[in-house]
Amino acid sequence: MGRLLFSHDWQKGLSNGSHGSFHRVSVLSRARIRQVNRYPRRPQRIRQSSPMPCVRLRQILATTSRMNRYVFTPGFAIAALAVLWILTWGAPLAQEGTASDESEVRIAQWNRALDNAEAVVADEDASRTRLERLLEEVRALELEIASLSKAAKPKVAELRELLEALGPPPELGKPPEDVSVSSRRFELEERLALVESRIKQAELHRTRAKQLANKILERLHAELTGFIFERGPSPLSLPVLKSAGPHLMFVLRQLYEAPLEVWMPVVTGKVRRDLPLSAAVLAVLMLALGIPVRRSLLRRFVRDRNVAQPSFGRRLKTAVMIGFARGVVPALVMATPLIWIIADPTPRGIVGDMVVAMLFIIMFVAFGLGLARAALAPYSPSPWRLTTLTDESARALYRRISLLLWLAAVLLFIEYPATRHLEIPGELALFYDFIGNTVFAIILLSLLPGRLWHTLPREKEPESGEQPRGVLRRPALGLPIRLAVALVAIAIPISALIGYTNLSTYLTDNIFLTGAVLGVLVVFHGLARDVTTLILDRETGRAATIRATLGATDSNRRIMQFWLMLVFDLTLFIIGALALMSLWGVSWADMREGIKAVGEGIQIGGLTISAGDIAVAILVFVVMLAITRWFQRVLEDRVFPQTSLDIGVRHSLKTVTGYVGLTLAVFMAIAALGIDLSNLALIAGALSVGIGFGLQSIVNNFVSGLILLAERPIKVGDWVVVGQHQGYVKRINVRATEIQTFQRSTVIIPNSEMVSGALVNWTHKDTYARVEIKVGVAYGSDTEKVRDILLKCAHDHPRANAWPEPFVLFQNFGESSLDFELRFFISQADEVFRIGSDIRFAIDKGFRENGITIPFPQRDLHIQDIDRLADLMSNDAKTDGSTRRQRNNPKDGPPASQKGQDAPT
Repeated sequence: MGRLLFSHDWQKGLSNGSHGSFHRVSVLSRARIRQVNRYPRRPQRIRQSSPMPCVRLRQILATTSRMNRYVFTPGFAIAALAVLWILTWGAPLAQEGTASDESEVRIAQWNRALDNAEAVVADEDASRTRLERLLEEVRALELEIASLSKAAKPKVAELRELLEALGPPPELGKPPEDVSVSSRRFELEERLALVESRIKQAELHRTRAKQLANKILERLHAELTGFIFERGPSPLSLPVLKSAGPHLMFVLRQLYEAPLEVWMPVVTGKVRRDLPLSAAVLAVLMLALGIPVRRSLLRRFVRDRNVAQPSFGRRLKTAVMIGFARGVVPALVMATPLIWIIADPTPRGIVGDMVVAMLFIIMFVAFGLGLARAALAPYSPSPWRLTTLTDESARALYRRISLLLWLAAVLLFIEYPATRHLEIPGELALFYDFIGNTVFAIILLSLLPGRLWHTLPREKEPESGEQPRGVLRRPALGLPIRLAVALVAIAIPISALIGYTNLSTYLTDNIFLTGAVLGVLVVFHGLARDVTTLILDRETGRAATIRATLGATDSNRRIMQFWLMLVFDLTLFIIGALALMSLWGVSWADMREGIKAVGEGIQIGGLTISAGDIAVAILVFVVMLAITRWFQRVLEDRVFPQTSLDIGVRHSLKTVTGYVGLTLAVFMAIAALGIDLSNLALIAGALSVGIGFGLQSIVNNFVSGLILLAERPIKVGDWVVVGQHQGYVKRINVRATEIQTFQRSTVIIPNSEMVSGALVNWTHKDTYARVEIKVGVAYGSDTEKVRDILLKCAHDHPRANAWPEPFVLFQNFGESSLDFELRFFISQADEVFRIGSDIRFAIDKGFRENGITIPFPQRDLHIQDIDRLADLMSNDAKTDGSTRRQRNNPKDGPPASQKGQDAPT
């Protein structure tokens, strides 16, 4: 409907909206001319009543006379304008009127369509199907109106640009402009007003459609919520039990007697039409084909107990083929006659529906048990199992899954034919749902104990957090998930007992389907991870070819596997999220609306940011960074080698290029988001607040880094000393400078310290350096000879410069030596330690050859009363000697001081 109401003719009306404007201009011009003729002496007091400025008669006549070299009367001018309008604008005016009438008709149709939709929403008896169909129609109308309105908006920009080119009309009292300019401005304003009015009408109907869609959604949500939380009688109440018991026996008796009623005519030769004999024959044929295939696959792919450690590829292949043989083949065998029966338009009767239910049950149970047996391998050796579950856990889990599948099969077998052919009273349905939901909750609770999820101990822990290859890891959040499922399982029978049977059934169905969806997703996740591991680790066969195609190596295969699994997991997450939301009551219309909202973006003030804009901004940013890095490599590899720039200048140019490219990338990404870069005041204000609260040091270091690059007090490769640290400048970053010490360690120094603190740069201007070697000789040495030896050592070294000439300073008369200092220059400052060591070796050798001694520190110690000190020392020695003799001769008895005292015990 939206396409019909907003067609090309309506857009043609937008573009042809100017054709009637000249008619109005001409009418206004004639009225103003008459007004000017009536008041010829006071034309300046005449004010315009429309966007067209006031024009005096005399100026009109003067302009016309200059063009035609004749002076026309006012009447002749009016006639000429009328003829010109008829010849030029008459036909387009008719088209404009037609387009305008058609747009009015379409707007009326929009109103009627939306009025009818509102009437349906207001109808309390409207079905959910009708509301969902109406919601689709309203949203389709909204989308088409929005797209066509958006397509017409460039016309507004075009007209505004033309009006800006003409400029504003002259103010009152200033010289008037030419009539053609005024007419053109009024024409453009009329066209702009017409286009804007129709766009506003379209936006009005779009907003109305959006509001109506929201009302329909609220109605659908309210109905779903009301249905789920509708409270009825308890299934164990006495009236329900009295009514449900007899009816249950009646249903079971009917289901038992119906096959007998069909089978007896078959025996007697009177076949009823509702017996699907063709389907039975087809089922027999499919069994004849499927059973040999199943047996062949099971004989070929066997989990051999004699194989202790089968490879992962063999385990995976065997599990897939066993799952196909035990699950897929029986399901296909049963699906063929099932589809045949369902496609037959002949009424089947209760027996036919029982056959349909039976076929579906066999297909459903065979498929579920086949996949469970292939994945869990409950009766096979644990090395063949794809999971890390123990034998006991795998078997117990398989038994419970089997019980759950058979329970669902029995309930379906009873429910499907009974609900289609028998009248089921509400009490029986209530009791039946309670029994089925309660049994399901009990089986679900039996799946949750931790003993069912015991895993085999690992022989070796994987290195660096890697997943073990070939197994499905148990999720880390297993316990919280089991607790949440246990709470839901407990809520199923409790909610039914207190009367919320619909809620109980809702939880039962969705928990069962959620488990199935999550199980499929986990299996696919595990298979994908194991397949990628197999491909990236194998170096032979087809896997090696795929690995070479992907460019995987031993160093990057784990990184490549991570990114491949990330993409696959994101895909699984999106699919699973959509499926689970649909199961739990979120309609596809709501999901499409959410996706649409993400695509259209969120409104922040006058700015709309969408997911597409963010993706484009990220892409622009990445591309600009890649271009910047490429340009830096070109400079470093091709341009700089052809110049004589030193390494510091090269690094500064490369760094500045990186900063410029990063800045351009940021601004281009912001522009791709649609943010207006002209409003720099807001950005500056936000930056100032950030700087004031917590970014002072960061901004200080960043600005200091720019100062270092601009003033270049240091450059890459310089030997600098900052505080207690010295070494070579390796990199000047945004925030800090990296210095590599002579011990090969890296010191990170903030740029602010490099700018504000004291810094020694040994190679700032050039690489020349002066070496100073201090040496002391013994008193009495020949000082002239010492000087000659020192100078000879400096002159003989090949790396010592001859100019400036080496020289020797006699610095001081020391406490123990005569102090000299040898000074000489070298060309490379980074050789100062090596050359200084060589000179010291030469000095030591020269001194030894010439008998010059380097003295040790000498001190003279003067002691007063030396005789008294000698006497004290001799007395102490005598006393110690007597004590030592008494200890060696115990027969002499104790000393005199101890005589008369008791002996020690």
